Amino acid sequence: MGGNVRKIKTDKKIIDGKVYEFELADIWSRPGRWSRQRAYIFLTATIILYALMTIFIFWMRQAKLFDFSWHSYAITYHKTLIDYLFYPISIHDAPVLIPIWGMLMATIIVVPILISQFYGFRFSIVFSLCVLFLAHLPVLCLFLIISSFIAGVSKQRLPFKFGVALLSLFPLGLYFIVATRGETMLQFKPVDSILLYAPWILAFLAAAVIAATVLSFARLVKYRPGGILIGMIPFCAIPVVLFYHYIGSDQLEFRLIAQRVGPDSSIFSPVDISAQVFQETLKNWRRYKVRDLQAIVDFVQIDFPYIAQQLTQEDRTKILIACERFLKKYPHSRFVPNALYLMAMALDLRFDYGVLLKYWTVEYTTDLVSPTSRETWQRLARDYPNSIYAEEALLRLAVLALRDGRTGEAKNLLNQLLSRDSSSKKNVSTQPADPPMSVREFFREPRLIDIPPVDLPSLAEQAQELRELIIHNENDPRFGSVPLMELMRLDPSHPQYRDHLLEMAGEYSTSTLHDDLMVRYALTDPDPLKRKSLLERYAEHRNGQGAGAKALFELASLLKAWGLVNMDPKAHALAGDYFRKLIKQYPNSIFAARARASLKQMENISVQLNE
Repeated sequence: MGGNVRKIKTDKKIIDGKVYEFELADIWSRPGRWSRQRAYIFLTATIILYALMTIFIFWMRQAKLFDFSWHSYAITYHKTLIDYLFYPISIHDAPVLIPIWGMLMATIIVVPILISQFYGFRFSIVFSLCVLFLAHLPVLCLFLIISSFIAGVSKQRLPFKFGVALLSLFPLGLYFIVATRGETMLQFKPVDSILLYAPWILAFLAAAVIAATVLSFARLVKYRPGGILIGMIPFCAIPVVLFYHYIGSDQLEFRLIAQRVGPDSSIFSPVDISAQVFQETLKNWRRYKVRDLQAIVDFVQIDFPYIAQQLTQEDRTKILIACERFLKKYPHSRFVPNALYLMAMALDLRFDYGVLLKYWTVEYTTDLVSPTSRETWQRLARDYPNSIYAEEALLRLAVLALRDGRTGEAKNLLNQLLSRDSSSKKNVSTQPADPPMSVREFFREPRLIDIPPVDLPSLAEQAQELRELIIHNENDPRFGSVPLMELMRLDPSHPQYRDHLLEMAGEYSTSTLHDDLMVRYALTDPDPLKRKSLLERYAEHRNGQGAGAKALFELASLLKAWGLVNMDPKAHALAGDYFRKLIKQYPNSIFAARARASLKQMENISVQLNE
């Protein structure tokens, strides 16, 4: 019978000259006023450290310490733990986030359980509420309360405290399963699926290690307070050190800026303004009491560009303010050129007038360089010549120089762009990264991908085409560089762009640029059959001239696309004939190199079409 009696660990303490023997079960087992005061002191310190950890977790996602708005809590319902691995910084770019998230989450889930075992369930509720209000993880808060309750109830019934801790972790294991739901999303994630669950498996295992360590230490020191706090410190300090060393707050904040106001953000999504136009028109109709239908139509035409311009200015201001704040806060950050690029693009931001009139929708474009962005592009090219954004800066500065008639300066800028290391022409962001295969790869610094992305090969092609255009037309014997200046000032997205090209072709009919203007005019024809007919005519009549090479390339590209879309092998074969003709007649043209590349692509396609 005596073998069934549970052995109780006891200790003795002298208080006021008397010897007290007490059972060692938790922090409150130790008698005496000072023991309780010390317990509260360490409990308060543990709460503060735990709260700082939850704040850091929220800051890692939003780059701000607090947000108590209802929206900030409601939005987390639609997020999974998998999303935290990709926003705002992806483990695809920073594998070090795997141990960071693992250690942070391990501490977050195990501390309330240990507090419930050592101090009591009611005290663990404070820690769970920190997870709710500071970390913005309401579902995790609910599971923590359940786990803490199990730990508090079971400690009186089960003698093995580590077993109680493991039992209490089981609901949190269920949480990790629930919070990583939505596997259909994973097929779009460019990361090995094993890595998606690695942080949470690490968190669960690390939580068990922390519990074993703290419980062993507590038993060793006879349940004196402080064990939980000591166990938390390394698992709090190491993630913070890793984050600041390998990632940094500047990268976190800039990635958030790029995602909120960059080219892939909602700002650049088309916006239907028909409702605003109707409201403004209705106000004007009531104000002026107009009954004439034509007058109302005139109101609509006036309100369209006004509302679009107002919206454009608001969005431009948002981008500029965000980037200026970043530059002021991090003047020496490696992401300064990225911020300057966003600012310059914002200054070049405008709405597509053709889309506005046709669809009542504001759609942004940055193709036309604005003189207001000149200083920002100059700073980017001058102060950060090795940045990938310097290439965009050189191209746009060349356009501005050409627009002002400085053809020599424009050629020099384009030569600088094209003389840059060809290895930099690879789009880093489009190259998938292999999963880390060693510990060293986990702790590599995040790749400095182009945020936002830049199509470097396309920039090089534009620069080559513009340089060739200048070489062929800068020394016009009659007009000089004036036709080039006027061409650079045209807006390709304007509804009357095609008419403007035809007007220029008529005005400068004897200039060297005339043929190029007519080829551009042909390319703007919305009917592909008419476009094909015009390009065939210009390719034949402009034989031996720069515009003839462009006409042949565009004609072959049109037939190539036609053959692919309509599965027409004859059109596809004819496109190949035109590409070969281009290479033969214009071997030194930039379009000849592109034609060779297109022919290589067409070899495999021809086999499929003939099948």
